[in-house]
Amino acid sequence: MQGNYLRDDDLVSHRTGAATVPSGSRSLAPGVEHSMDNPFLDYPGYLLRRAAKSRYTQLTNYLEPLGVGVFEASILVLIGRNPGISQIECGRLLSIRPPNLNPVIRRFVERKLVDSTKGRGRTLCLNLSTTGEELARNIIAQFEAHEARIYSAVPEHLRHDLVPLLRALWCPS
Repeated sequence: MQGNYLRDDDLVSHRTGAATVPSGSRSLAPGVEHSMDNPFLDYPGYLLRRAAKSRYTQLTNYLEPLGVGVFEASILVLIGRNPGISQIECGRLLSIRPPNLNPVIRRFVERKLVDSTKGRGRTLCLNLSTTGEELARNIIAQFEAHEARIYSAVPEHLRHDLVPLLRALWCPS
């Protein structure tokens, strides 16, 4: 079954929250333009997911020229902030399972961004190389600029509550 299907990103007017179906797209009555009510605009979970997806996409675009994605960038920054961190601790802090983390660390070592040394037992300790440190500094600059863009989108009187509110919703144990 083929047709012109719209993503929810195509429909929402950010000013009114109302959705307009363009001519020629699938709607209840083909060819008819009308305003639709999005019933999810009062659901915090829906809005949180949409906001996170939008901001993640923006950050991905800003990191692309550096040759890393958000996932990789987060790992590099964590290693830089915690020299000698074990691969297990790195995965635990970022909620990344070893089968997903191992190939990333291996690529970092191959690209000479991370130095891996043997710790106690089978533990691998991770440190950024000089090249990795430079990349991490550039990543942090992008992270900080991105966070500033997020804060600037929040009304000033609500900014000081933003991080505590998000932490309350995240509920890490």
